[in-house]
Amino acid sequence: FLISNSAFNKPFLKAPLLSLISVILSNISIGGRGNLALPGPNNLPSPQFISSSYEKEFFFISMEFVSGESLSDLLKRDISIDLELATKIQLDFLEGLKVAQKRNVIHRDINPDNILLCYKDKAPKALLSDFGLAQTVDQLVEISDSAGRYLYFAPECFSGVYLQTSDVFSAGLVFYKMLTGALPWQVEIDPEDDSNEIATKIISSRKKKLTKPSIFNSDVSPELDDVILKSLSSNIEERYKSAEEFIEAINGVLSSE
Repeated sequence: FLISNSAFNKPFLKAPLLSLISVILSNISIGGRGNLALPGPNNLPSPQFISSSYEKEFFFISMEFVSGESLSDLLKRDISIDLELATKIQLDFLEGLKVAQKRNVIHRDINPDNILLCYKDKAPKALLSDFGLAQTVDQLVEISDSAGRYLYFAPECFSGVYLQTSDVFSAGLVFYKMLTGALPWQVEIDPEDDSNEIATKIISSRKKKLTKPSIFNSDVSPELDDVILKSLSSNIEERYKSAEEFIEAINGVLSSE
């Protein structure tokens, strides 16, 4: 249920947990990964754990409430999104990613489920959420192969390598899906496939040449085609190195139109 918090001047969601163990686990999952506090108008990281409390045999946690839906929910209704809105959403969550990258953080799970759309204002505002799998660049710990969503993995992630440009690749896939209604590579995954089989299928599908977004959406200009395809390059050296570079490229296209 919703509560108000005068200290933060915004509504929060207060959710009951079943036990003290749940509180501890929630605090770890929400505030873990080295206490990644990532302030910024375009971030709603899972570390934004506000408080816990005990009332009438129930434990509660309070987190910031977003009045809206996920990008995934929007895409289920509209399949693809018009160019203006898709570009705004892309730039919004890339600004959140830029804040994270300035602090040497890799999100590792960028996909439509983790991009929230806030409808508080006239135009929806996209927020990058769920930093539960995020990790700082300098953390010398082993990263699980299962981190993130396979379909949004950058090629190097299948080898256990996670870089800031890996998040750029995932963000490029989100942009492509918003504009075309589909991911650039089609993969049939069986529910019984294990992680190795899924990875093999995805890697194999990506050997096919990328189709330009403009083939499916005539509103996409050749210049924006180039920007998106660069973000999806399988070659790390040819891809944008950071969210900031990706933002600059998109804005460069917008300013020339």
